[in-house]
Amino acid sequence: MTLKQYLSALTIEERIQFAERAGTRVQYLYHLKGGHRKAGPALARRMVVASGGALSLGDVRPDLWGDSA
Repeated sequence: MTLKQYLSALTIEERIQFAERAGTRVQYLYHLKGGHRKAGPALARRMVVASGGALSLGDVRPDLWGDSA
């Protein structure tokens, strides 16, 4: 699952909760989803944890850890 697919599947409230668990803001998630920004390694790891394993490092940053697809 790509980061874009994962975020698209979440409701607005779930995105807010995900952002809080990952230690970022919803606005930044929109930048990541749109490909305008890339999560740093630490944020990528927090996002994997915050997703409960639904995302892998490769899903968040395929350029660093390979594409999981």
